[in-house]
Amino acid sequence: MEAAVARAAERIEAVSDHGQFMLWVDQSGDIWHATDWNWLRKGEWMLSNRDANGIRWYPGNDDFRTREYDLDEKARKAILVRFGLESMADKLPLEKLGTMSPKTLIALRRAIEEADPNLGKLEVFSDRLGDHIQAENCS
Repeated sequence: MEAAVARAAERIEAVSDHGQFMLWVDQSGDIWHATDWNWLRKGEWMLSNRDANGIRWYPGNDDFRTREYDLDEKARKAILVRFGLESMADKLPLEKLGTMSPKTLIALRRAIEEADPNLGKLEVFSDRLGDHIQAENCS
């Protein structure tokens, strides 16, 4: 599998910024949580939240009073699950995963799919309203 991952990494080609990429994390009461790629900090995942009745997203993991932008373990797990990378969790600590683009993450998933033909092809799209781009197109 290491060779397949290395080949996948070689295939990742530089593309222009295709905007933001958002994944829902969870909902706690009236607060919705997400993690965003390329939102306020380019080249990083960060946390965001909004009131369930609101339309504006705020940086942070709790509400507009909290400014904890960096990924937490809950967001890390949500990314790993969404990209089908649970089997690589020990190789993708929070610090490393936090700077891996959706395109890089889906390339790792493709390497796993190549190594295990029983796995189906996983398609990952952004949850951002009006911008449902594929992970392959977001670097």
